[in-house]
Amino acid sequence: MSGTAAFTIQVPALPELRLVGEWDTGQVRDFADGLVDVAARLVDVGDLDAGRTTPEWVGEDADRYQAEITALAGRTEPSAEALRGVSLEVDAHAEALDGLQWRRDELKHRHTVLGREIDELRLALDSSDEGDRAWLERWSQSLAGRAQVLDQDATRWREDLAAEESAMAQVFASLRTMEQVRRHVAGQPDLASEALAGLDPDGDAEDNHLWWAALSPAQQRAVITSAPEVIGNLDGLPAAARGEANRARMNGDIERWQNLLDRGVSDPDTRADIEQRLDNALAARDALENLGERADPVTGDPVVAHLYTYDPGAFGGDGGVAISIGDLDTADNVAVAVPGLTSTMQSIGEHSGAAANLYDASRSMHPDSSTAVLAWIDYDAPSGNPFTSDSAGVVREDLAREGGARLADTLDGLRASRPDDPANLTAIGHSYGAATLAHTLSSHDVDVDAAVVIGAPGMGPADTVADLDVPEGRFYVGRNSEDFVADLGDKGWVGKGSVGGIGLGRDPAEDDFGAIRFQAEDPGSGLIEMHTNYYDPNTESLWNMGQIVTGHHDDLMLADPVTDPWYRGSVDPEEDATIEQPRTDQEVR
Repeated sequence: MSGTAAFTIQVPALPELRLVGEWDTGQVRDFADGLVDVAARLVDVGDLDAGRTTPEWVGEDADRYQAEITALAGRTEPSAEALRGVSLEVDAHAEALDGLQWRRDELKHRHTVLGREIDELRLALDSSDEGDRAWLERWSQSLAGRAQVLDQDATRWREDLAAEESAMAQVFASLRTMEQVRRHVAGQPDLASEALAGLDPDGDAEDNHLWWAALSPAQQRAVITSAPEVIGNLDGLPAAARGEANRARMNGDIERWQNLLDRGVSDPDTRADIEQRLDNALAARDALENLGERADPVTGDPVVAHLYTYDPGAFGGDGGVAISIGDLDTADNVAVAVPGLTSTMQSIGEHSGAAANLYDASRSMHPDSSTAVLAWIDYDAPSGNPFTSDSAGVVREDLAREGGARLADTLDGLRASRPDDPANLTAIGHSYGAATLAHTLSSHDVDVDAAVVIGAPGMGPADTVADLDVPEGRFYVGRNSEDFVADLGDKGWVGKGSVGGIGLGRDPAEDDFGAIRFQAEDPGSGLIEMHTNYYDPNTESLWNMGQIVTGHHDDLMLADPVTDPWYRGSVDPEEDATIEQPRTDQEVR
């Protein structure tokens, strides 16, 4: 009760919400992904029993190991099927918790507002007179009604939370024994087989996208766990699905290959093969873990990282891999970064770190748009000793030509996976990766919004920018004037293949090529560093690439092209230019 000496009015009590419980739905979703990972490993056991091991392994050791696996295989498929179902339930549980979280926040807001208005009513009563009675009573009745509804809604929220927790507990309780698992999956259709039957083995990226989009969530989850090797590298599929499948493959491979080595493999060639594949897989895992420790410079939230491509046995053991930082499925801007000479799967940590620098720069410089960068090493880049291995390929275009076709498939797949929400797509080629990108843009019908080459030793089959499938005015070149590799491209009034060239085509920084050159000098020192530092923070090149990737083409620091007059060697006007050090690494949150 409250009021003056003239009258009193009942002031409603503020109800106690008792909104118990705290949770992190991200961890719940991670748990669902973990269940998928376990299910995939169980499927691997069944594959081993069926003789589908990779790499091939024969002999007494293999026979003994096969016998042990066979003893377990009978339980793997029903267990995997059950875990797939549980993972869907856990995902649904996370969605329900998101809804409950939103409702809790809304209840807390209503509670705060109601409390404030009740206090205002008390203050009004302390200074009121008889003439205020009617509206004060209406105000009090309104607050009392809102308090009652708020209390009812809070009670319903607690009941819904309890029901959700009970339902989730029941899911796990119903699958505690192998007998329960077998009863659970008995008579259920083989969702993975049904789904895979509709996949056209000769389809393109658009066909793959349509196939995946037509599957139910249960079918998609079944395919991810039962056939991750089919969809992990399938162009046109969402990056999240590919990443989930490839993580499961990677974790299963690491565990299986380490187990094989621990048990002992007598054949030296087989052991060497397993060791190399294991090292490749471990490099991918380490790169993903390192990216997982990074925070977005704008929001401070953990960044999204996907294992977009995973093929540890590709290219004679060098391996193929692509890892993204940022969400390829939703980002406003997507960049594909192609490295060059010496790049293998075991160097993915270095290249994903460079991609992360570009991600950070793009987000810091333009926080109003989202960005994702794909570190792409899914081609046979020249590597190893240049005189005894495929590094000799740097003096020819074979590997660039083959890599260009693979890169075209990746770009087509990124486009096909987002037909209704296309990203601003930029392709970037560094060193030999520039020649690879040149083959993509000159020999394949791709759809990019811009293209960049940095430290390019030549542009393959392209004599001028007109030979490249890039929108007009959107082909850029960054060249450090001290970069010895970038100085290897063909130049001069004599023409292609003449002065100083090593067979990889024209220098794109030359005036006759027609590219837009941006500043890319580096204040550092060292011959190698001048070729490798293009992605370093606070450099001209990274600043300019951040502008290009985010579509800010009018904000570049431009540089004049290289010239090659007939009476002397090539002239680079950047040799005497003032080197800028723009900030690209500032946290803006």
